[in-house]
Amino acid sequence: KHEWMVSYQWMNMSMMGLKNQNHSLSDASVLQSYSSVPTLMPMNMHMLMAMYGISDRLTIMFMLGYNSIYMEMKMPMGKKYHTHGMSTSGFNDSQLHLLYSLYKKHNQQFFLNVGFSVPTGRTNIKGEEGSMMYSNEIYPYCMQMGTGTFDIYSGINHQFQINNIAVGSNVSSI
Repeated sequence: KHEWMVSYQWMNMSMMGLKNQNHSLSDASVLQSYSSVPTLMPMNMHMLMAMYGISDRLTIMFMLGYNSIYMEMKMPMGKKYHTHGMSTSGFNDSQLHLLYSLYKKHNQQFFLNVGFSVPTGRTNIKGEEGSMMYSNEIYPYCMQMGTGTFDIYSGINHQFQINNIAVGSNVSSI
């Protein structure tokens, strides 16, 4: 009750290679159906979170993130390939959540999580004029910073703790 917690988290993800179920796909097979092949897509996310205990059972949480995304594409140019990269960065959608402790006994707890997001992330980021792909056109959804929608979150969290080690699970929906 009446305590603050502020945290910062950095996440990194990098995707490369193409698969259809368990089978790797060659660039040539993808180019039979598409005009380009994604070859690399790293993403970095910086997340700032602030929580405040309204009571011993109710906590309010605010989250704000900053993303940077790069995607590299390979396109055929005659008998050779041209590699083109595109990048975006900016703040993503903001989130506000309420966490309510449903059960707390001995070394385990169950929490109910309800919240919503506000579309603060940009959804209209365009490619640079004169670039090979998306020249002055809006980038695909995966390269945008936000969803463009207000979203409702709900979920239930379980935490089990022994001494200084805690293990948790979470089931949630958007």
